[in-house]
Amino acid sequence: MNVEVHNYGSVGVLRIGLVLAHYGNTNVTKRFLQSLSLAVAGLVDYDPSIVFKIVIVDNSKNLIIQNDTMPRMANLEILVPRENLGYSGACSCGTESLRDCDFLFFSNNDIILFENTLTNLVKSLDVLPDLGALQPLGLRADDGEIGPTAEIDSMGITCNPLMNVFSYSNWPIEPIGTLRIDGRVFHEVFGIDGMFFGMRSKTWFELGGWDPSLFMFNEDLMISWKIRLAGLKNYVVLDSVVGHVRGSSAQGSFIKENPIYPAFYISRNKLLTMLYIYDRKWLLKYFVVGLIFEFGKNSLLSLRSRSIAHIMYYLRGLVDIGRKQRLIIEERKKVVHNVSLNTLIDDQQILSLRLSLRLIARNMRTILGEDKG
Repeated sequence: MNVEVHNYGSVGVLRIGLVLAHYGNTNVTKRFLQSLSLAVAGLVDYDPSIVFKIVIVDNSKNLIIQNDTMPRMANLEILVPRENLGYSGACSCGTESLRDCDFLFFSNNDIILFENTLTNLVKSLDVLPDLGALQPLGLRADDGEIGPTAEIDSMGITCNPLMNVFSYSNWPIEPIGTLRIDGRVFHEVFGIDGMFFGMRSKTWFELGGWDPSLFMFNEDLMISWKIRLAGLKNYVVLDSVVGHVRGSSAQGSFIKENPIYPAFYISRNKLLTMLYIYDRKWLLKYFVVGLIFEFGKNSLLSLRSRSIAHIMYYLRGLVDIGRKQRLIIEERKKVVHNVSLNTLIDDQQILSLRLSLRLIARNMRTILGEDKG
């Protein structure tokens, strides 16, 4: 991949790396970097032998880092791709510079970290059984501020067989289980939320990461499925907290306002993930139903907006899927089927179609009437 590389120094032997995808307002990214500086300082105070490396992928080509922006970080690299790679592409590009790291973090730029955010995540690496990926508890940070009564924004995700995502924080569903270790509390969840999460680099590369052409949306569900199918588990570390400025990447919460997001990226990526992950039995059982569901969703949105834009973007997504036959074959080879899909259903680790459709119907007014996130 053709990128410009700007190195800002290198110190020591790197063990932990973070990929940050920058797009849009540089002030949002600089706010993230300032909070990251505080979190890294707390991590280094906890264990001075840890060295942290940051790779920023500048999708907007407008980010300038001042020398005093990151006083505790000497390991900073900015990659400037020739085109906007989206979140998936940026993370995939950034990991190539972090192959020597033991652990990887991935983050959007609309995240705010705290002094113990990274420390409590790193403390969890050796205590969580069969660890695949982990994430902090996410709180809503409206206008960049976290109030004393901030709502929980992210506590992991689950899904149904049609790849519809349900957040444990926004739907009346319970995490798979709760662990209490040395006074600390962890939730085991089906999947992690992609806005900020971490996993061992060995796991990321062995599972093949995710398809960078997803651009944005559903990439977190894709890696979560790969982790579960490899027999590993995903966790939320409840004493590690981040703030999330909701809707910074794309306006809207349940339904994104610009039709290209729900009708192209979300619908296409759901269907692609099914093609990447599901065995033949599940494909025969659910893929056609998924096609019909996404068509119905986008038809409803087109009627609501009095525009055919949603339908046209959806059809464009289907054409794009048709062009990815070779990529679909390659991605299917990366999935480790140590856990059967039926076992995931039997253990109630993902939602049944009946329950999930009931939840969607019950919350339809909220979904369609959601204000800007």
